[in-house]
Amino acid sequence: MQPQDLSVSALFNGLAERLGPLFPRSETRDRALFYVQGLLSHCERKNGWHLAEWLGDKSPDGVQYLLDRARWDADAARDVLRQWVIDT
Repeated sequence: MQPQDLSVSALFNGLAERLGPLFPRSETRDRALFYVQGLLSHCERKNGWHLAEWLGDKSPDGVQYLLDRARWDADAARDVLRQWVIDT
């Protein structure tokens, strides 16, 4: 992963606090937060392979698991993210 500006890191921590409760498993929560960081990063292409590489994974399996099989409420995550953008 790439280093982040401290102010961006502080903002992201606020988002992480809001999104965290939506993911019952800590592994899924961590993966989701890293995924969001990847989406917000300077990663050139935002697809499974490129985000997985940006995250330091050897394959996109973890990203695919998050998006396809992990338990989480996508609508609730959208609502939390929307509110965070408005508040920020």
